[in-house]
This record gives sequence, structure tokens and C-alpha cells, in this order.
Amino acid sequence: MSKKDTIVVSSLRIMEDIVDRDPDLGWDGWDVLMYSKKHTSFMNKKAVFRDGKWKRVERYPAGEEGWTIPESLV
Repeated sequence: MSKKDTIVVSSLRIMEDIVDRDPDLGWDGWDVLMYSKKHTSFMNKKAVFRDGKWKRVERYPAGEEGWTIPESLV
């Protein structure tokens, strides 16, 4: 992912709103998780079993400036 495809969210309130609006997003502590389903997800090293299905998970940890997430999530 290139730098121009991402955005930094520095507000916890805004990040909570983004996560609340998208059923494919969730929290693990302060990290934001994005789940995606593909037919090969079960073979991926980033796979998790969630809601009865294998899904690939991307982790967006909180950094010093906030969360750097894909711009498409905003």
C-alpha cells in the first residue's frame, strides 16, 4: 500500500465512529482490525475464524500520531 492510499486518524472518537460504521472492522485493544473474506482466506497466515467463516485480518496499530488506515475506510 502506498503512502497516498492511507490517512492518519488522530482522534479516538473519529476512529470509534469509523469502526462502528463498518461491520468488517473491529478492535483488539487499541489496534483496529479489518476483516475480509476471500475463498482462499483459510490458507493465509493472517487468517482468523470469525462468525463461522475464515477471514483475512489486517491490523492497524495505534501509533504516536494515531491510526494509519486505508483512505477507503473513511
